[in-house]
Amino acid sequence: MRLSRHLTPGRRRRANAVWLLVGAVLLGGAMALGSLAGNTERVTRLWVVAAVAGNGTARVTEVIDYDFGRGLEDKHGIYRDVPGLSDIADVKATVDGRPVPAETEYLSEHETRIRIGDPDRTISGVHRYRIEYPLARVAPGHRLAWNAVGAGWAVALDDIRIQVTAPFALARPRCVSGGTGSRSSASCTVSAPEQGSLVAELPGLRAGQGATLYSADGGRVASRPAQTVPSAAIPRAAGRAHPPLLWMYGTAAALVAMALTAMLLRRAGRSPLHDEGGLEAAGPGATDGKRIRRVDLSRLAASRPRAAAPPEGLDAARAGVLFAGRVLPEHKVALLMHAHERGWLTISQRDAPVLSRKRSEEEASREADAMTRDALKAIFGNRDSLTLDHYDYYFGKAWEGLDTDLREWLETTSGLCDPAGPRRSRPARRAGVAATLTGLASALTGAVLSGHPEHLWRGWAVAGAVVAGAGLALAVRAWEVHTLTPHGARQWLRVAAFRKYLAHPDKPVGDTMSEEDVRRYTGWAVALGEADHWSAAAEASAQRPGHPAVHDHRHLHTSALAASLTSAAATSSTSPPSDSSSGSSSSGSVGGGSGGGGGGSW
Repeated sequence: MRLSRHLTPGRRRRANAVWLLVGAVLLGGAMALGSLAGNTERVTRLWVVAAVAGNGTARVTEVIDYDFGRGLEDKHGIYRDVPGLSDIADVKATVDGRPVPAETEYLSEHETRIRIGDPDRTISGVHRYRIEYPLARVAPGHRLAWNAVGAGWAVALDDIRIQVTAPFALARPRCVSGGTGSRSSASCTVSAPEQGSLVAELPGLRAGQGATLYSADGGRVASRPAQTVPSAAIPRAAGRAHPPLLWMYGTAAALVAMALTAMLLRRAGRSPLHDEGGLEAAGPGATDGKRIRRVDLSRLAASRPRAAAPPEGLDAARAGVLFAGRVLPEHKVALLMHAHERGWLTISQRDAPVLSRKRSEEEASREADAMTRDALKAIFGNRDSLTLDHYDYYFGKAWEGLDTDLREWLETTSGLCDPAGPRRSRPARRAGVAATLTGLASALTGAVLSGHPEHLWRGWAVAGAVVAGAGLALAVRAWEVHTLTPHGARQWLRVAAFRKYLAHPDKPVGDTMSEEDVRRYTGWAVALGEADHWSAAAEASAQRPGHPAVHDHRHLHTSALAASLTSAAATSSTSPPSDSSSGSSSSGSVGGGSGGGGGGSW
């Protein structure tokens, strides 16, 4: 007789914890996938230095941190196409600080390709390449016109720094960037830290864009400024992406945020209770002059003894709703079983449960409470009986109406629930959903950009995971702030004590288990999530020698009927799916100087 196992706050918290754990792992996985998606092939850092001689020629040094990404195509190295470079020029290269051969290939009269790599070996990840080569006509007549970054690059470039040193002053410097022919200087900043030196910086360029430096002759300088360039011996390149680490960090950050949020929500959801002796205080307004303190009811209930009788003033359905803090199908089944036990309707078992109206409707109307009376009237309508073997419109509407009636009873008319609870939980749940979506967007954005040189994006991704984790916990655990009144807390503890008895009725506590107890309390066991234990104890007591129940197995019929009724009620209250479906339909520009070209991988 397997019924819902998520009827208690403890079980509900454990179920929430499982879903939150799954959410944290999925969030970390999404961040890892975002990191992979964003880790496309590109140059993560480019540092270009030109040491210009008095005759206008230059020795160019390029330090390229090249990220090969995680594409499916095998890569062997990089190439650089340099206009104006001779195919017999003195070219030197290193990879991660190790000298390697650099092949030069004649492409045309005006362009030569430098190829670095081994065709018999594949390469992946991020590597630092340093290339040195001579270049003519960089500053003819002491007027600089140099394509420091050519517009022929096949990949995007990030974090670009350009430096020029010369034995003459570089007057009126200007840097332009963009596509070939662009005159824009908006994204390129240029400065002259000292005579004979220029430094230009760009945050990045897209594939097919370049940058060109211009200056006029400013006369000779006393001495050439010193060059600064990253050492070829530094093997660590910038912009390394680590999807597995990002998955781990994202999941861990989300879990920590979830745990802290859940702890704060549970603390905020503690209910007020009178000091010792308050359990015996009578009525919703009783205080007995005792001080009220806020307690965690679940922990307090664990230390209290069992009670062999249900609390006064509650039936099984309402006690189940109070204990769970929400309306579940088992609570509505318990209401029907209570009506059956009181004789307000009869439930018989054939191939499926059959509900029959009590013949004396006037008598039933006098005895039943208003909620039960209205529910029975809505279930039967003008009928005398109903078989729960298929969807029934009137039963479905009545079943749905019971949800609303029981929820309104708990939150407004019972006097057991703090009426401010729903006003707190609904905005909290909406805020949690908004925070989850915002954090998810931030985490994915940071993950996609986490391979960039700026570590800010990795921190942004982890911060997004924290926000998403806290938001998800807030959305899932917002029910925690549904606090009870002092009288509601007392009743909740009484229900919890009786539930302990239903879970272990075979242990001696006052009166022994009787046939009448089995008949009366099966509905309570269903409502409080202890139907399995109660049914097993009832069957064991029926088989005990000398026990009256051994001669009368009607109690076993009642226990089996509870499980059958729960399943049949779900069938009769759920509308079948529709078969239909629907569809839906100097005045230079970029490229105006010497050098430049482009590059990529091979």
